[in-house]
Amino acid sequence: MPFVAAFARTRTRRPDSCEFGYTNRMTYLQFHGIFILPPLLMLAWFARTRITRAHGIVIAGVCFIALAFTMPWDHFAVAKKIWEFNDARVMARVWLLPVEEILFFILETVGVCLLTILFLPKATPS
Repeated sequence: MPFVAAFARTRTRRPDSCEFGYTNRMTYLQFHGIFILPPLLMLAWFARTRITRAHGIVIAGVCFIALAFTMPWDHFAVAKKIWEFNDARVMARVWLLPVEEILFFILETVGVCLLTILFLPKATPS
């Protein structure tokens, strides 16, 4: 992914550098700040006139379901070394998962919910 690599590299030459001489130094939180939060904020801006208190409650419930579904298998995959997260690039861990991974599940779920709100027809008062 050349676009991601352009933001994630510095011009240092180290033994752990990739073939182009760049070392990836982006943290998981920085990734959220660059690639997840801007589109999410844009979606929130466009949906601001449509979001109701009921939407907020539903979004919170869907986030809870998403976490209940994703955390166990993600924890299992990390425990079995199917994939891993570099300790130097995460803030803290909850149940072997980086806090940023849990934040990713929440942010992506909120993004999908906001898209759904945007594409559903506007409710008419009865």
